[in-house]
Amino acid sequence: MATGGARRSELLPNVPTVGEAGVSGYEWKTWVSLMAPPNTPPEIIAKLNATALAALKDPDVNSKLVATGFTPTGNTPEQFRANLAKDYATMAEIIKSAGITAN
Repeated sequence: MATGGARRSELLPNVPTVGEAGVSGYEWKTWVSLMAPPNTPPEIIAKLNATALAALKDPDVNSKLVATGFTPTGNTPEQFRANLAKDYATMAEIIKSAGITAN
């Protein structure tokens, strides 16, 4: 048993990461995000982002997320786009190297 992050889970401090268990270079994060339709005005995106970041800083919200296994971080829309593109590229590489195809 191992966790997929770069660091051990606060909820499972005795469970090693995949890297600690012997698979070097492995890291996979589960993320949850707010998304908006294409062409949403930038000022609306900025307001949604600011509101979400403020919620993540609220001690009550933060502690409830941590208690369910999340590590609240928050980021900018640009950072999220970059992380999403990186995850898509990683999964595309895994799918290709495994020879997975859609029927």
